[in-house]
Amino acid sequence: MPTRSLYLVRHAAYDEDPVDPVHGGTLNDVGMAQAAALGERLAKVEFTALFHSTSLRAVETADILAFSLPSLHREGTDVLRECVPARPDDAELTDSQRAFFAQLPPASSRPARFKPARR
Repeated sequence: MPTRSLYLVRHAAYDEDPVDPVHGGTLNDVGMAQAAALGERLAKVEFTALFHSTSLRAVETADILAFSLPSLHREGTDVLRECVPARPDDAELTDSQRAFFAQLPPASSRPARFKPARR
């Protein structure tokens, strides 16, 4: 039976943006070195795709990784952005998702700031 591996990588070190501390910020020198070292370490792994957040620090990390993984399909997505976990509106959910959220305590059921991906 074939296997599939999933590598999860957080963005490299960055300098926080005081205007937007959650989503802002660019890689600093340490972060650029971290991303480059990771790219070298992963260069021999046979990946099929690289998905990353659309936050600037994640895009910059992916840009640096791309030097070591040049032919890899790459895609940025808002679904991977950092956010406070929240319950999406019922209209956005499938029946099974609504059932899942219904069993959570009320404090876990704040309205979402994003729309979940449809499958």
